[in-house]
Amino acid sequence: MPLIVREDRRLPFVYVTAAFTGGLLAETETNNGAFVLLSELLTRGTATRNAEELALEIETMGAGLSSFSGRSSFGLQGQALSTDSRRLLELMSDCLQHATLPAEELEKQRTLQLAALRQQREQPMYVAQEALRQALFPHHPYRWDAAGSEATVQGLTRDGLQEIYRRYVSRSNLVLSVFGDISAEEARALTETYFGQLPAGAGRVTHVEAAPPALPVRRVQREPREQAILLLGYPGFNAQDPRNDALAVLQKALSGLSSDLGIEIREKRGLVYFVGAFSLVALDPGFFAFYAGTHEEAVPEVERLMLEQAERLTRQGLRPDEFQRAVEQLVAAQDMNLQNNADLALGCALNELYGLGYRYGLEQRERLARLQPADIQRVAAELLAPERQAVSVVLPQANP
Repeated sequence: MPLIVREDRRLPFVYVTAAFTGGLLAETETNNGAFVLLSELLTRGTATRNAEELALEIETMGAGLSSFSGRSSFGLQGQALSTDSRRLLELMSDCLQHATLPAEELEKQRTLQLAALRQQREQPMYVAQEALRQALFPHHPYRWDAAGSEATVQGLTRDGLQEIYRRYVSRSNLVLSVFGDISAEEARALTETYFGQLPAGAGRVTHVEAAPPALPVRRVQREPREQAILLLGYPGFNAQDPRNDALAVLQKALSGLSSDLGIEIREKRGLVYFVGAFSLVALDPGFFAFYAGTHEEAVPEVERLMLEQAERLTRQGLRPDEFQRAVEQLVAAQDMNLQNNADLALGCALNELYGLGYRYGLEQRERLARLQPADIQRVAAELLAPERQAVSVVLPQANP
């Protein structure tokens, strides 16, 4: 069981992450949303503590305990004063080893999860992203929302969640990180004491085989909202692809008010409310997308300008000033992240879990220093080909 420790005595706090493979990548069409619900229930009752007692103990310590679940992983994050390190690790261990998934708490969390899903569907960006995922991943779990759908969440049972819990909450599927005001020796002794009895287990997910999408494709729909959303998406890379640093530079160069995309479409022409690019990088290949919030009449012109930017990048790449600005922004963001032990503990644990090695994020500055503008142009040419494109448009519903 990998244990990652960072000794940082600047503040008297300790931060712990317990990360497992799972999440959306391990779900099926009938149990989509199960890992989000399960992760919430891990802190809602154990064999010796009910939900109220758990909450009171955390509050009395002045600590924090939360769950997470995404496309490729799930787990718990905790933080406390370093004097309470033992209590925090014992509490997290109890939640992971002896969770009872109480029926009454399951129904409470189901209600909250359904409410969050309904709230999401009120956002046109969410609707556009949903259509884009379905176009790019028609036969893969990434086409779904990690929180599930109303139908699948309604159908989740306690027995089904217990089966997932027994399969995936195991020592062989776990990476632990303990950061902060604690020595490596103390961290190892505590984790051996409280996590050494986790079952060995066999559940681990790293890849799902699926047929590729039929591209190019275009999906247009109308929603009772005033704003129009335009997404131009392309199949992307998996977490272990060496092109991800070039992809990060490309995304950063296309985002923000100082980007060519922002200046040309928003500042000069006033065609959009917001514009930029984002990407999904996960265990299986994700996607890269341009996005814009605009009005219906401007959609064709915004799309044309986005495609012009894509063509420029594939033929010419980034200008030296664009490239340098994007690299500097990424380095500055990483330097800030190094000051946050909670986020750093999570990032190191996930990188180790995904096979990248815990130092992957810490070495980003060195990898970026080796990049050249030609590397970005080459990745753009591979990524932004017209025949690999999926377009998702959400337009306002016409008034009768």
